[in-house]
Amino acid sequence: MIERLMVKNATALVTVSPGWAEQLRRRHSKPTDVVYNGYAEEDFPQSPLNDDQGEVLRILYTGSIYQGFRDPSALFAAIGLLGETLRERVRVEFFGDAGDEVLGLAEHHRVRDRVIVRTAVPYRCALKLQMEADILLLLQWSDKRDEGNIPGKIFEYLCARRPILFIGYEHGIAARLIRERGGRIGFQHPRAD
Repeated sequence: MIERLMVKNATALVTVSPGWAEQLRRRHSKPTDVVYNGYAEEDFPQSPLNDDQGEVLRILYTGSIYQGFRDPSALFAAIGLLGETLRERVRVEFFGDAGDEVLGLAEHHRVRDRVIVRTAVPYRCALKLQMEADILLLLQWSDKRDEGNIPGKIFEYLCARRPILFIGYEHGIAARLIRERGGRIGFQHPRAD
């Protein structure tokens, strides 16, 4: 009730996504602006990027996994299709609270040996890890209803200047933002709209 009263009395609205701004304009007939999430550049390490890829391709995910919404199964299935020699050269690391769910999915796709789950690390440590990774994994919900969602993590990943493997709704604003900013789009989980 309080939220409705606040919106009713507001002169204008602010949100973090163009898609959400359009929804708010239609619903409330009020001017609506977009202010993107972002990052503080001074939080990132100042050391130069190391593009010397080692023996193993290191794919990194930092953050939370929301069951049914952020699902790495498409990546695990792709790794499972690799021959033994190539498969040994890929490692996916998760830093966060993903534990049992991610390991269960990895086991299901028979790639448990290629997946490492670690506990969450402090913010600046996560940024350093992102800059050291070969590929950054961005997981979103593969559904049109997630079209307007732009996670704050996308801006960290773009600042880290590493290739981004995106698994999510390919026509959403997050996918478009990555393409427009020169990040790389990977594959999307198959889904019928």
